[in-house]
Amino acid sequence: MFQFLVSGALWWVPYLIFFGLPPSTVWMAPLILIPLSLFTLGASWLFASLGVYLKDLKQLVGLLITINLFLSAVFYPIAAIPEKYRPIVELSPITFAIEGFRQTVFFGASLNWGGYLIQLALGLSVAILGFAWFQKTRKGFADVI
Repeated sequence: MFQFLVSGALWWVPYLIFFGLPPSTVWMAPLILIPLSLFTLGASWLFASLGVYLKDLKQLVGLLITINLFLSAVFYPIAAIPEKYRPIVELSPITFAIEGFRQTVFFGASLNWGGYLIQLALGLSVAILGFAWFQKTRKGFADVI
């Protein structure tokens, strides 16, 4: 999150110079971080607790992050993907955030509220389940380490 804020602050200076003021929908951009942050928090709790018991998990997580990077619409717009493959790309938890940022910050489009509520529910569910798993497994951390 810190890196995102620093990079975003550095990004705004050239944006204001070359494009002027952003569209009025830019206020919605921080809202997009809430579901993504909840999902990341829950996944972090889950992988942190699993990493105590499964020592080689860090290699798998690195691979999963790389796959997720290329499966999400980071390097290309989701409209560039054929219609039949879009559901695969939309499985990535960061695709909604990336597309939401593009739409609200660059194009001045409103946030997809239906998709946002689904992402919020998913993020909250992952955070709750990840925290519950972490609490359940943390009793054995000292024995394993």
